[in-house]
Amino acid sequence: MFSKTILYILQNSDRITIDDLAVRIGCKRRDIEHAIEDLRNQGYPICSECSKKDKGIYLAKTESEAEPWMRQMYSRINKMFDKCSLMKKYWESKKSESIQLKLELFN
Repeated sequence: MFSKTILYILQNSDRITIDDLAVRIGCKRRDIEHAIEDLRNQGYPICSECSKKDKGIYLAKTESEAEPWMRQMYSRINKMFDKCSLMKKYWESKKSESIQLKLELFN
């Protein structure tokens, strides 16, 4: 719904916070977040920066502008994968404990 407006603003600005975008467009922050996610899913290189100096979202114009955001996403993916692996190990250990308990009961 707001996608074209967001793209227009990002194409004509350096960086802008999601809150500032919401005020400028006249909608809720969550609407902006959904629209940005939709645009990213369509392949638009919308990146974000959380540092105090460069805070905001921006439309990457070159691959090198997108690289910091991509590194951050890959890092998050790796951390999530590690957490999932640990959880899987936990449940596998519970299965082993359950099997061991059943074996002990029948011996």
